[in-house]
Amino acid sequence: MHLSIGCQIILRCEAATPVLGLVHVHGSLAPDLITPERLELPTDRVFEVLADQAGNRWCRLLAPPGTTTLRYAATIEAPDDCDLVLPGVGQCPIEALPIDT
Repeated sequence: MHLSIGCQIILRCEAATPVLGLVHVHGSLAPDLITPERLELPTDRVFEVLADQAGNRWCRLLAPPGTTTLRYAATIEAPDDCDLVLPGVGQCPIEALPIDT
């Protein structure tokens, strides 16, 4: 199944603000991309895409004072099967989750 994935993030900053955006697919899923990833920022914003040791890919930029809109889009091949449902598993409040969750 082909899935269109993406997001739009609007940042309003009072002062220049360093930003790390985790919007890209994980490095292990990059081979499943059907279309190239598109990361759109205003033309006067400089960014770079980096990867950590765990394969997470993220963009780094300095958002100037004012509004910055970041858009990400791609199409990825995903399996047709559903996620396993475990109705007996309870919910946990977000604040009770371990920090590495």
